This record gives sequence, C-alpha cells and structure tokens, in this order.
Amino acid sequence: MKSRYIKKLGAIASTAVVAFSAFSAMAAGIPTVLFRDASNNIYRMGQSPTASIELQYEGLTATRDLKASACGLASLRGTLATPLPTTFTVGGVAVNVASLLVQIKPSCLASGQLQEPRTANFKTSAGEVVLVSSANAIVPISYSVNKIRKAKANACGVAKWSVTQSYPNTSTQLVSFGGGSAVQISTLPLPGGAPVCRTGTLYVPAAWASYAP
Repeated sequence: MKSRYIKKLGAIASTAVVAFSAFSAMAAGIPTVLFRDASNNIYRMGQSPTASIELQYEGLTATRDLKASACGLASLRGTLATPLPTTFTVGGVAVNVASLLVQIKPSCLASGQLQEPRTANFKTSAGEVVLVSSANAIVPISYSVNKIRKAKANACGVAKWSVTQSYPNTSTQLVSFGGGSAVQISTLPLPGGAPVCRTGTLYVPAAWASYAP
C-alpha cells in the first residue's frame, strides 16, 4: 500500500514523497507553518499527537432572530463571554451601535403602546441595544464574529481543518494561529499533495521540505 502511494505521487515531484525520518534528517526540523491543499483543507504539522489544536476563523457571519415585544421593541444584550457586536445588519440595513442615541427604554403598556413613543433604534445607558419593529415580530439580525475551530492532531502530529458546510474555507476567509496575524487562506502555501500518516510514520511531498525551519 505504501509503495503504491509513493509511486502515485512520483508524478508530482522528482522525489515525490519522503519518509518523515528522512525529511527530518534533511531539513533539521518540522515545518510548523499552516499549509493548504488544492481543496483548501488546512494543515499544520509538528503538533503533539492527539492534541486539540485551535485555529481562529475571523469575520464569519452569524445570524440571530430577536423577538419583539407586544409594543414592537426587540432587545439585544451582550455578555462578558459574548459581547455585543459593534455593527450588525437588520433587514439589509447596517446598524452602528456607536451612532445610536442613548435613551430610556419605555415601559410597554397593557394597551400595546409604549409609555413614551420611540420611532428609531436606540441604546440604553446600560448598553442594551433596542430595535424598533412591530408587535411580536421576529427581527433577524446578522453580524461578523470570530470563531475558534479545533482539530485533533493525528498520530503523526498533523492537525487538519477540513472543508465543511459550516466552514467552507473560501479563498478570502481570514484565519490566524496562535495569536498571529490573520491571513487569507489563498495566501497559505500550496506545496502540492497532503501529508499522509501511516502507522505513525509521516509522508510528505518533497516540495514541503522547502518550508522546514
């Protein structure tokens, strides 16, 4: 099985695959930068086997449905763990929280009327954002978030973040690792082929050697 894999990759490079032991001796280290393959799956080698490795995705779109009160006010509150977004979209219209007026949130009377009229979105002194809608309406909002995605390193210490429906790994998607600067996936090295772990031994295309430290 191993020989067939090496033979298959022989068309990719002159020295298509090298056993990891040989690669280590040649390059004096393991490449630990992020890589991608032709499908935009992302890899990182040199991790502890079975360890949970984190990759941050930046600028993902999150959606949320708010329920308006009988008086037509829908509230959005942040928490320490999930702070309020600074900007978001409501019905295709952008809302900048910093530009909202600070007002008191009026009580909703039994008649379905506000104790004091409100005709525009506002925020309270406590930091609550209040959207003006219609009685009992569902108010969909969308906003940009950063999310941590975890991947379990295999027996060879390779973590892989695969393309999924939730994480399509588009070329323009920004990712960052270990607190470093965010980069677009399209800018990650594409050395050809993907690392293969067989019975604890790692095989990589020869082109990967140029990224070794």
